Amino acid sequence: MANEITDENNQNLSEEETEEINGNEDGEEDESQFDDPEGFVDTISDKDLLGDVLAKRPSPEDGIDSLIVVDNVPVVGQDRLDKLKNVIKKVFSKFGKIVNEFYPEENGKTKG
Repeated sequence: MANEITDENNQNLSEEETEEINGNEDGEEDESQFDDPEGFVDTISDKDLLGDVLAKRPSPEDGIDSLIVVDNVPVVGQDRLDKLKNVIKKVFSKFGKIVNEFYPEENGKTKG
């Protein structure tokens, strides 16, 4: 008998009891057991529970309306970096104002 569930007295449990332990027939747990009791009033604020997380939450002013990440650009040294920047500006300025650019470097060359 595979996967039979028994209680502490080694008695086989009914199908309902087994479902209660394992969840419903669909394999999902019954969410009603997570409901607050009727009339329950939560006295702890979100700030008390999640103060450190909420402090790190981005503000609407920090939001980015649009962001473009360009990957796989040519790896160039300092001597060709200006030309690469000009080409990228020419291509992407057609779609809007470029506010910020960042070209990561490694060993004196762009990362690509």
